[in-house]
Amino acid sequence: MADYRDLVVTKKDGVGTIRINRPEKLNALSMGAYEDLPKVCKDFDNDPEVRVVVFTGTGERGFCAGGDIDQIITQYLTWPAEKVAYFTRVSCNATRGFITLTKPTIAAVNGVCIGAGAVLAAACDFRIAVQNARFGFVFNSLGLSGADMGATWLLCRMLGTARAAEILLLGEIFDTAYAEKVGLVNKVVPKEKLMEEVGVLSAKLVKGPPFANKITKQAIMQQPLMNADAALDFDAYVQALCMVSEDHREGYNAWREKRPAQFKG
Repeated sequence: MADYRDLVVTKKDGVGTIRINRPEKLNALSMGAYEDLPKVCKDFDNDPEVRVVVFTGTGERGFCAGGDIDQIITQYLTWPAEKVAYFTRVSCNATRGFITLTKPTIAAVNGVCIGAGAVLAAACDFRIAVQNARFGFVFNSLGLSGADMGATWLLCRMLGTARAAEILLLGEIFDTAYAEKVGLVNKVVPKEKLMEEVGVLSAKLVKGPPFANKITKQAIMQQPLMNADAALDFDAYVQALCMVSEDHREGYNAWREKRPAQFKG
């Protein structure tokens, strides 16, 4: 794999893993990590050996505590406007990297998940969190807009406008019980079971049909912005593509023969 800054990137058995590697900082993002995250996502998207992407942090205390306070947050108060604008574009591109990834993504939330970390977790398709994780979209409490790195777009789609307003306008830190209640996380597990649970979900996704999963992800992203006619036209077109694919033929034959399907994409 390429050399990425403050990120450990690996792949095994169809699963590509991105791990923020700054445990001493609760995996707060450096400028280098911000800049490299969309590159990793693109590299995994273009890698036919990778069918699922897992995003997590090093250690047991932090998934990602947001942007690095010393390297970025205290520094941008003295930056010229052009550099501030560059940083906000870079941070949004990190979210864009996960949103545009055509393969299923899982955030393994192993601890504190605050600010930019919370947004990037929300940009993944699945979120599995340890019981002691804490979440916070804390931009508003710092005098910043809750519309940061795509947080408003993501939360309104995921949770509805009422919950998005509650989370983004209050800017409070909340626990996994609330996160699970509102639908921000798919599952909460003991910390010793996190990667086991992620592994089970990853294995299921790896066995799935890559092309059909890609199409399904596109539909999930695009159809909330379509009217009914456009959505039905999209479904008719993409399902016709899937119906003439080798993966569909294999899935049908496997069902008839009562055996696991071997999808090739």
